[in-house]
Amino acid sequence: MKSLTKDQQQMLALAVLVLGGFGYVFINQFWIPVSRRIKETSEKIENVKRELLKAQGRAGQLARLQESMEALNEKTLEAERRLPRSRELPALLDTISELAQQNGVTIMSVNPQGEQKSQYFTNMPYQMTITGGYHGIAKFLTALAVSERIFNHQNLKLAAKSSKESEAEVQADFALISYKYNN
Repeated sequence: MKSLTKDQQQMLALAVLVLGGFGYVFINQFWIPVSRRIKETSEKIENVKRELLKAQGRAGQLARLQESMEALNEKTLEAERRLPRSRELPALLDTISELAQQNGVTIMSVNPQGEQKSQYFTNMPYQMTITGGYHGIAKFLTALAVSERIFNHQNLKLAAKSSKESEAEVQADFALISYKYNN
Protein backbone atom coordinates (compact mmCIF):
# COMPACT_ATOMS: atom_id res chain seq x y z
CA MET A 1 0.00 0.00 0.00
CA LYS A 2 1.11 3.39 -0.87
CA SER A 3 1.30 5.95 1.74
CA LEU A 4 -0.93 8.93 1.58
CA THR A 5 0.29 12.35 0.81
CA LYS A 6 -0.06 15.10 3.29
CA ASP A 7 -2.99 16.64 1.39
CA GLN A 8 -4.74 13.28 1.23
CA GLN A 9 -4.21 12.74 4.94
CA GLN A 10 -5.68 16.17 5.64
CA MET A 11 -8.64 15.43 3.38
CA LEU A 12 -9.16 12.07 5.06
CA ALA A 13 -8.97 13.66 8.51
CA LEU A 14 -11.39 16.39 7.39
CA ALA A 15 -13.79 13.77 5.99
CA VAL A 16 -13.61 11.79 9.24
CA LEU A 17 -14.22 14.98 11.26
CA VAL A 18 -17.12 16.05 9.02
CA LEU A 19 -18.67 12.56 9.14
CA GLY A 20 -18.12 12.43 12.90
CA GLY A 21 -19.71 15.88 13.24
CA PHE A 22 -22.66 14.86 11.09
CA GLY A 23 -22.94 11.64 13.10
CA TYR A 24 -22.83 13.57 16.38
CA VAL A 25 -25.43 16.10 15.17
CA PHE A 26 -27.59 13.29 13.72
CA ILE A 27 -27.52 11.31 16.97
CA ASN A 28 -28.06 14.31 19.28
CA GLN A 29 -30.51 16.27 17.15
CA PHE A 30 -32.50 13.47 15.53
CA TRP A 31 -31.89 9.95 16.82
CA ILE A 32 -32.05 10.56 20.58
CA PRO A 33 -35.12 12.92 20.46
CA VAL A 34 -37.00 10.59 18.09
CA SER A 35 -36.12 7.57 20.24
CA ARG A 36 -37.30 9.47 23.32
CA ARG A 37 -40.60 10.40 21.57
CA ILE A 38 -41.06 6.81 20.41
CA LYS A 39 -40.53 5.58 23.98
CA GLU A 40 -42.93 8.19 25.41
CA THR A 41 -45.52 7.41 22.75
CA SER A 42 -45.17 3.67 23.42
CA GLU A 43 -45.73 4.31 27.14
CA LYS A 44 -48.79 6.45 26.33
CA ILE A 45 -50.14 3.70 24.09
CA GLU A 46 -49.66 1.15 26.89
CA ASN A 47 -51.42 3.47 29.35
CA VAL A 48 -54.30 3.99 26.92
CA LYS A 49 -54.55 0.21 26.41
CA ARG A 50 -54.71 -0.32 30.19
CA GLU A 51 -57.37 2.39 30.52
CA LEU A 52 -59.29 0.84 27.63
CA LEU A 53 -59.24 -2.56 29.33
CA LYS A 54 -60.47 -0.97 32.55
CA ALA A 55 -63.22 0.86 30.66
CA GLN A 56 -64.26 -2.34 28.89
CA GLY A 57 -64.41 -4.07 32.27
CA ARG A 58 -66.55 -1.26 33.63
CA ALA A 59 -68.76 -1.40 30.54
CA GLY A 60 -69.30 -5.09 31.21
CA GLN A 61 -70.23 -4.25 34.77
CA LEU A 62 -72.57 -1.51 33.55
CA ALA A 63 -74.93 -4.00 31.94
CA ARG A 64 -75.00 -6.08 35.14
CA LEU A 65 -75.49 -2.94 37.23
CA GLN A 66 -78.35 -1.79 35.01
CA GLU A 67 -80.04 -5.19 35.34
CA SER A 68 -79.52 -5.05 39.09
CA MET A 69 -80.89 -1.50 39.16
CA GLU A 70 -84.00 -2.57 37.23
CA ALA A 71 -84.55 -5.46 39.63
CA LEU A 72 -84.17 -3.12 42.61
CA ASN A 73 -86.59 -0.62 41.05
CA GLU A 74 -89.13 -3.41 40.59
CA LYS A 75 -88.67 -4.47 44.21
CA THR A 76 -89.06 -0.84 45.29
CA LEU A 77 -92.31 -0.53 43.34
CA GLU A 78 -93.54 -3.78 44.86
CA ALA A 79 -92.61 -2.57 48.34
CA GLU A 80 -94.38 0.74 47.71
CA ARG A 81 -97.52 -1.13 46.66
CA ARG A 82 -97.35 -3.04 49.94
CA LEU A 83 -96.24 -0.07 52.04
CA PRO A 84 -97.08 3.17 50.20
CA ARG A 85 -95.44 6.51 50.93
CA SER A 86 -98.76 8.35 51.24
CA ARG A 87 -102.16 7.68 52.78
CA GLU A 88 -103.77 6.75 49.42
CA LEU A 89 -107.29 6.65 50.84
CA PRO A 90 -109.09 6.19 47.48
CA ALA A 91 -106.95 3.15 46.61
CA LEU A 92 -107.51 1.76 50.11
CA LEU A 93 -111.28 2.16 49.83
CA ASP A 94 -111.27 0.58 46.36
CA THR A 95 -109.33 -2.42 47.68
CA ILE A 96 -111.60 -2.85 50.71
CA SER A 97 -114.76 -2.48 48.61
CA GLU A 98 -113.57 -4.98 46.02
CA LEU A 99 -112.62 -7.55 48.67
CA ALA A 100 -115.94 -7.02 50.47
CA GLN A 101 -117.88 -7.56 47.25
CA GLN A 102 -115.87 -10.68 46.36
CA ASN A 103 -116.62 -12.20 49.77
CA GLY A 104 -120.28 -11.23 50.13
CA VAL A 105 -119.71 -8.68 52.87
CA THR A 106 -121.38 -5.28 53.20
CA ILE A 107 -119.36 -2.36 54.52
CA MET A 108 -121.50 -0.34 56.91
CA SER A 109 -118.92 2.26 57.96
CA VAL A 110 -115.25 3.20 57.66
CA ASN A 111 -114.08 5.87 60.09
CA PRO A 112 -110.46 7.09 60.02
CA GLN A 113 -108.78 7.26 63.42
CA GLY A 114 -105.65 9.13 64.49
CA GLU A 115 -102.35 8.19 62.88
CA GLN A 116 -99.63 6.66 65.04
CA LYS A 117 -96.10 7.36 63.82
CA SER A 118 -93.16 5.10 64.48
CA GLN A 119 -89.59 5.34 63.23
CA TYR A 120 -90.08 3.79 59.78
CA PHE A 121 -93.81 3.71 59.17
CA THR A 122 -97.11 5.22 60.27
CA ASN A 123 -100.09 3.17 61.48
CA MET A 124 -103.31 4.46 59.98
CA PRO A 125 -106.24 2.83 61.81
CA TYR A 126 -109.82 2.85 60.49
CA GLN A 127 -112.74 1.76 62.67
CA MET A 128 -114.88 -0.48 60.47
CA THR A 129 -118.27 -2.09 60.74
CA ILE A 130 -119.22 -4.79 58.26
CA THR A 131 -122.05 -7.29 57.98
CA GLY A 132 -122.32 -10.62 56.23
CA GLY A 133 -122.24 -14.31 56.81
CA TYR A 134 -119.75 -15.65 59.33
CA HIS A 135 -117.68 -17.38 56.66
CA GLY A 136 -117.90 -14.36 54.36
CA ILE A 137 -116.48 -12.15 57.11
CA ALA A 138 -113.71 -14.68 57.78
CA LYS A 139 -112.87 -14.82 54.06
CA PHE A 140 -112.89 -11.01 53.88
CA LEU A 141 -110.47 -10.71 56.80
CA THR A 142 -108.24 -13.39 55.25
CA ALA A 143 -108.32 -11.61 51.88
CA LEU A 144 -107.26 -8.39 53.63
CA ALA A 145 -104.39 -10.20 55.31
CA VAL A 146 -103.04 -11.67 52.05
CA SER A 147 -103.73 -8.67 49.81
CA GLU A 148 -100.95 -6.80 48.04
CA ARG A 149 -101.08 -3.92 50.51
CA ILE A 150 -100.17 -4.62 54.13
CA PHE A 151 -103.23 -4.64 56.42
CA ASN A 152 -103.86 -5.82 59.94
CA HIS A 153 -106.97 -5.90 62.06
CA GLN A 154 -107.41 -5.53 65.82
CA ASN A 155 -110.17 -5.67 68.40
CA LEU A 156 -112.53 -7.82 66.34
CA LYS A 157 -116.01 -8.00 67.86
CA LEU A 158 -118.62 -10.24 66.29
CA ALA A 159 -122.32 -9.94 67.06
CA ALA A 160 -125.32 -11.78 65.66
CA LYS A 161 -127.57 -9.54 63.62
CA SER A 162 -131.26 -10.34 63.55
CA SER A 163 -132.25 -11.35 60.07
CA LYS A 164 -135.19 -13.07 58.47
CA GLU A 165 -132.98 -14.55 55.75
CA SER A 166 -131.97 -18.21 55.81
CA GLU A 167 -128.34 -17.48 56.66
CA ALA A 168 -127.77 -15.70 59.94
CA GLU A 169 -125.93 -12.44 59.46
CA VAL A 170 -123.08 -11.36 61.64
CA GLN A 171 -121.92 -7.83 62.34
CA ALA A 172 -118.19 -7.34 62.80
CA ASP A 173 -116.64 -4.26 64.39
CA PHE A 174 -112.86 -3.99 64.23
CA ALA A 175 -109.97 -1.63 63.70
CA LEU A 176 -108.39 -2.04 60.27
CA ILE A 177 -104.74 -0.99 60.37
CA SER A 178 -103.13 0.27 57.18
CA TYR A 179 -99.53 1.44 56.97
CA LYS A 180 -97.52 4.02 55.09
CA TYR A 181 -93.77 4.40 54.83
CA ASN A 182 -92.17 7.42 56.51
CA ASN A 183 -89.79 9.09 54.06
